[in-house]
Amino acid sequence: MKLIYTVIFVALIGLLAACQPQSNVTEPEAENQKVESVEEQSGLTPEEVIARMDQADGVGVEQGPISVEIISPTEPTFEPSQARLYKAAIDGVAKGRNCSCDWKFYLNQYDQEAPYQQMGDRQCTPQEDGQYVCAFTSTFIKDRGDLQVLVEVEVGDRQGEVVQTGSAEKTYRVQ
Repeated sequence: MKLIYTVIFVALIGLLAACQPQSNVTEPEAENQKVESVEEQSGLTPEEVIARMDQADGVGVEQGPISVEIISPTEPTFEPSQARLYKAAIDGVAKGRNCSCDWKFYLNQYDQEAPYQQMGDRQCTPQEDGQYVCAFTSTFIKDRGDLQVLVEVEVGDRQGEVVQTGSAEKTYRVQ
């Protein structure tokens, strides 16, 4: 009985050894081949790899012009104290940049120099499509009239210096 178990055990070991992939290349040589093939495929020097990593973090990326559009509320009229989502879409913000916005609301029965209401220093949120949005919901418009909504956007670098600005406005009727 021991002889049968021994034969089966030896046969299993032989079968496992036969299933292992055969290679004439030693492990260190195989690692070198992998490194060489990656370098051949990419064709990048170490300096170029570092530069690409920096660009992914926004280092050395120049900020171009941005575009700002108020996309909500979509209805041209609403009632006083009605909850409204105020939302602006910002395109063109470069990677690694900070984005913030200030909202100002002017109602025709008040002096145009002084806003009826303000929502300052709101942070922009990046979206999956690369666009940024700046949004909040509020019920603070309590009076009737023509409402002018203004959003001013600032894009800054990592040190906090403003490198680009943009704005948008839209008019609504509160009735």
